[in-house]
This record gives sequence, structure tokens and C-alpha cells, in this order.
Amino acid sequence: MVSLAILPKETFRLASIALIIYLGYLRFPFVTSCFYFAYTIYVAWEAEISSKRVGRDVEYSPSHKDEPDAISPRVKARKVQSAAQKHPKAFRNASMVYRPLPSIPKEKREHTMILRRTQAARTTNLSGGTSTRLLQDHATTLNMDHIYISFFDFLWGNTFILPSAFLLGVKGVAILMIQQFLVRLGIRKPSKCNKAEIVAKLYLEGMLCINYHSRDGNIAAFCFADFPYINNEGEFRKADLFEVKIDLETKLMVQAKLDDDILTPSEALILTVFYTIFGNHVKLHSLANWGVNVHPQHAKDNPFHARNSLVTVMYNYFGYSSFRRFIPIWKQMGVLSKKWKSESLAMHIDEGIRSGIGAHPNIADLAKYSKLVKFVIGTRAIFLDEFAKHKGTFQGCNGEALFVGTVLHSLDHTMMEWIVEDPLWLDVDCPKFGLMAEMDRIVRMGFVPDLDGLYFHKSFKGSGHPFYESVYKKAARINEDLADHMDTCIIK
Repeated sequence: MVSLAILPKETFRLASIALIIYLGYLRFPFVTSCFYFAYTIYVAWEAEISSKRVGRDVEYSPSHKDEPDAISPRVKARKVQSAAQKHPKAFRNASMVYRPLPSIPKEKREHTMILRRTQAARTTNLSGGTSTRLLQDHATTLNMDHIYISFFDFLWGNTFILPSAFLLGVKGVAILMIQQFLVRLGIRKPSKCNKAEIVAKLYLEGMLCINYHSRDGNIAAFCFADFPYINNEGEFRKADLFEVKIDLETKLMVQAKLDDDILTPSEALILTVFYTIFGNHVKLHSLANWGVNVHPQHAKDNPFHARNSLVTVMYNYFGYSSFRRFIPIWKQMGVLSKKWKSESLAMHIDEGIRSGIGAHPNIADLAKYSKLVKFVIGTRAIFLDEFAKHKGTFQGCNGEALFVGTVLHSLDHTMMEWIVEDPLWLDVDCPKFGLMAEMDRIVRMGFVPDLDGLYFHKSFKGSGHPFYESVYKKAARINEDLADHMDTCIIK
């Protein structure tokens, strides 16, 4: 018989843990299960958080510097026009891509920009001490998932957030599988819709509105240079230019082009939903990191925002590091095709983050045609005005980033849920983009709606916090329905 004393230390440690779990489970099964759960979370924390991340107060943290500058409208226009020149037949000189919107008068633009930047500017410390000082120059790129949190914070997130998120995903995918089974039996059919109208709504009533490029009468063009997508072989690709034209009066898509190809409304819908999720929405998640503070002192100074910050950091971890791990499971379940590749989705997400956020000073042109644009313009001014008053209690947080990670992020989910009512509208049999439609359906059902079963408050309305309550009351005067759906953190 081999003595335990001569076993390697690691083997002895594992054997001891196994023995304790076995004996403990016989006597105290619930307590032992809790310890085992905590241990598995510790292993994950040690591998993915402790060894790979640092706090925002550390110089090489991606969010140690201030948030990245937005891409200027002139640079955006040049990229679009350069992409169009590669496809002269599809985008002739008369094309709207060569007629960008007129610039706002310089004096007005600079006055507004300076005012908003002053209001949104963060304090340079994460806490009262100088050891947590942040740099005031700007980071070069966005980053979605990089902030360090303690083991106990990570355990809290996996205990009180993950179960609700997991149950929503399981329920959504289960319902989707049932619906698709009924379709195959001929019992269920997609509800009727005008896909040209759905596409138009996604641009006018979603965050893709920031890609408004030019206008010719009632026709507005939304343009995307270096447009990422995943083909039906599961490979990541980039098109030179994706252009969608919307009639602002009828609120219908009138044309969509992907390089030299003219797309049907059904094809444009698949591309638009997929890019909304994995190209544009990830930018909101990323910028939100400049509006959080998980420093221990902040939990004492502003506990409501400190918890919101932790929830945002956890959800960014779930969305970036954990989401793609479900792809093999969904392939086995049959809701994703065998050709799906986790690395292709990762490349698409990274491209969305890397490409940054473009400035959109002319977006007010759409306010007449979009309740969302009208609401966001008014609420942003309210938000930054109030943030300037309460800045001292939001140490190290940029007001613009906080606005993006709360108001814009939650409304992007809400509008997607309201607009894309039926996941079966997304055609998985499309010969060009069917694979993306499969993922579109899963996300719409399992990751867009609100989570159930959360014990903590997550809405501006009824938060009891002076900043969030003040913003809500004023925003509700613009549009109460939208104000009611503003969350104080990223929690879906």
C-alpha cells in the first residue's frame, strides 16, 4: 500500500478534496454542493480573471486612459467613398455614397462638442487616493472584456446573474426548437410581415441609425465600409461596402447592396440583424467599460453604481468570453449547422469592436422620422447635464460611456425585441446568409429579452438613486415607454 505522504502534492491535494466532498456529501449534501460550486467558480476565476486582468488603475489596462475618440464624419465618408470606388458598376458617381451630409457649422459643432465633453469628462481617480489615478489621454481602441474583479465579486455574479441568464437562454432556445419543429410539420408558419418595413425600422429605430450617411429627398442612405459577415461555409468575410436605402416617408427599405450584389429585403434583414448584434451592439458593451468602477472604495461611496458596475463587467465577460462556448452545444442540438465555427464568430465580434464608433453629428435629421432618435437626443442632453452635477459620486467614470452602457444599450435590446417580433422571419434556408440567420434566431429568443428572477433593482425608474431618478423623470416627459426600459447597467 502506498503511503499518502509520498504522493505528489497535487495528487494528495486532489485526493483530499475528493475525500472531503464524498464524506461531506453523505452528511451535508447541500453545504457540500455549495462548496463544490464555489470551488469550480474559483478555478474559472483563477484561469480567466486573476491571471489575465488588471484593475482600471493599472497603467496597461485598456480603460486606464479615457475612452477612444469617435471616428470623424469626414474619415467615415472617405472610407465609404473609397470602398464604393472598388465597385464602379454598383456605385456610380451619381450614387448617394458620394454625397455625404453637409457638415454642421464649425462654431456650433465645436461649442456643442466642448460642452458635452466637459459634462462627460471623468474624474481622474477611481477612489479618493492618488494611487488609483487614471490617465487623461485617450485609448486607441475599444475593449469589451478586460476588467479585473475579485473572486467574491465573480462568485456573486455567477450566483445571482448567471442562473437567470442561463434560464433565459435555455427557455428561448427550447421555444425556438419547438417552433422550428412545428414548421417542419407544417403546423406553424412565420407570421406575416413586410420585411422591407422591418429592415427600415431597424435603421430608424435602432442604434444602426448612427450609420446615416447621406440623403436625397426622402431617401436616406446608411453605409458601412469594410462590412463583416459570415458566409454559408462558416467563414468570416468582409465586404467592401454595405449600403441600405430607406424611404423616410413610407419607412420602407427601397434598396440594399453588398458590393456588387443587390439584396432582397429578406437577405438585408439577416445581415442587418446579425451586424446589429455582433458588429454594432458589441461596441456599446465595450464603451460601457469606461463608465464603470469596481474599486472597493466605490462600493462604500456609491454602492448602487458599484453594483451596476460589477453587473456590467460580469455581463461583458459572459458575452465575450463565454457566449461562443455554446456554439458546439447548439450544433449538437441541431439549432446551428455543422459548418458554424466559433473562431469565425470571434473574428466578427473583434472586428466590430476594433472598427470603433463613428461620430454622427447629423443624426438630428432623423428625429422627425424616428421616436428613438428624438428620445435619445433629448435624453442624452438631460443625462450629461445631471452627470455633471453628480460627477463627484461617479469616480473615474466617463459620462458618455455611462450613457452608452445604460440608456443606449438597454434601448438597443428593447427595440430589437419590439421590431423583430418573430424569429422565423429570419430565413435559415437563405443560400447566401442562412448560417447567420440561425444565430440571429437564437440570440433574438434567448438573449434579447429581459432576465427574470433578479433580486436587485436594475432600472432608472424606481431606483431611489438621485441621479438615475432625476434622469428618468425628465426623460419620461419625452417618451415614457422608452424611459421605462432604461436600465442602470448591462444586464442582458
